[in-house]
Amino acid sequence: MHSSPHNFAHPVTAALVGVLLLAGCVPAPSSKISSRGDRETEQATAPAVAPPTRTLEQRLGTVFRPFDGDSDWSLEIERIPIPDFPGTYAIWGASGRYDSGNMLFGVSTVSTPDAPRPSARVYKYEPATDRLQLIGDVVGKLDDLGLAREETHRLNGGGRIVSDQQEGKPTVCRECQMKVHSKFVTMDDGYTYFTSMDEWNEREDGSQLPHWGSHFWRHREGEDWEKLHSVPEAMIAVSGVGRYLFALGYYGHVVYRYDTQTGDWKRTKVGSYKGHISRNFFSDDRGHVFVPRLSAGMDENKKLDASVALVELDADLQEIAATPLKHYPVTGNAQSHGIVAFAHLADGSIAATTSAGFLYRVQPTAGGGSDVQPLGWFHPDGQSYAASLFPVDGERWLCGAAQRKGNPSPEWVVYDLNSQRSLTVPFEIKNPPEHGMKAVLLYGSNSRDDDGNYYVVGGYKTLDGTRHLPLCLKVAMTKQP
Repeated sequence: MHSSPHNFAHPVTAALVGVLLLAGCVPAPSSKISSRGDRETEQATAPAVAPPTRTLEQRLGTVFRPFDGDSDWSLEIERIPIPDFPGTYAIWGASGRYDSGNMLFGVSTVSTPDAPRPSARVYKYEPATDRLQLIGDVVGKLDDLGLAREETHRLNGGGRIVSDQQEGKPTVCRECQMKVHSKFVTMDDGYTYFTSMDEWNEREDGSQLPHWGSHFWRHREGEDWEKLHSVPEAMIAVSGVGRYLFALGYYGHVVYRYDTQTGDWKRTKVGSYKGHISRNFFSDDRGHVFVPRLSAGMDENKKLDASVALVELDADLQEIAATPLKHYPVTGNAQSHGIVAFAHLADGSIAATTSAGFLYRVQPTAGGGSDVQPLGWFHPDGQSYAASLFPVDGERWLCGAAQRKGNPSPEWVVYDLNSQRSLTVPFEIKNPPEHGMKAVLLYGSNSRDDDGNYYVVGGYKTLDGTRHLPLCLKVAMTKQP
């Protein structure tokens, strides 16, 4: 399930041995049979500690700073270099922060001959010292905990599992977790949560899940990770404010809820169309979560006829309301991205964009359900890929990076919620790497450090087209003297 709208293909070698390496697999002796590992989930015990006192901004995972839209200001963009390692690829919106103000980034990977077990890595960034530190890789953590699975399967020449009736070489396959696609969310229990996921053997039409599924992780800053839970779906997004943690996965827009006070898990399936998966979703401090539901069929001209609604669920995953969404493209595969970005505001409302760049504001009401307000296009010129969204002052202003079709350069958009109008300025990365950058993709929601900097993440291709590499940018809107 590629996050990129360009659907970059993973590199694959022609030789069978190379294919097996790309799947994290090696040919097995015919006499060796490895049983399938236990894929049941584990129940975790919530810590018996009093939650710390946290500010509103810490609970929302962002900060608010005063902003005068009439004043002169400039945009300053600093690139944070991400170390190159075998299989490194992109940061698919996987950002977040500790309560300390230090930031977190998840670097996703791809299978290559020198990365036979692709493993996402997590980095911590300290804005005060400009220090980037690797705090772990997912497969390494599984190996250290003795939890990494190993199975024998018959694989075809493309590295996919075949049925017993088909030709295939018995192969030992070791668990991979190539992506941390979710945000990092710090909850009232003091833990920071995220998910890892794999893509091996999945089918993007929604007919087959990734073989190794996903893991839920948590840790406190400076401490080791704890594997909290394992599920068969690919958990692509995480959200939570305060007590209840939610995760969204494919296929079918499956939602998991974890109660950080009791350790209780719940699961429901909201519904989607074939392999479509929204890249983001969101929740509020009442423990309500908002997930798109897709219903689709064919019209009399045999064209796709899809309807989309934003479903509101309570903390017990019971449906409260469903509001139709417009300007939400649907393709049934990885090419449509659903809700791509969101930003929390001080009054408890949440702003969000679809992959077409249409902006909504979800406002809680006294009656329990929420008022879903369509605001219009985020970009002043209409449709855009606005997969980056941040609150500015927490009340009136939003901002984020957007990319217009036909325009190779991204733009920075500042949106006024009062007038429902926006303006743009060029988004220029002035310190590109020596190998150059093209086909830049930008993501990132809500994540700001204590100085008010915005963190835009993503990926790009080198100018010669031979590599796809992660991108991490610190962005400031600075008032002119």
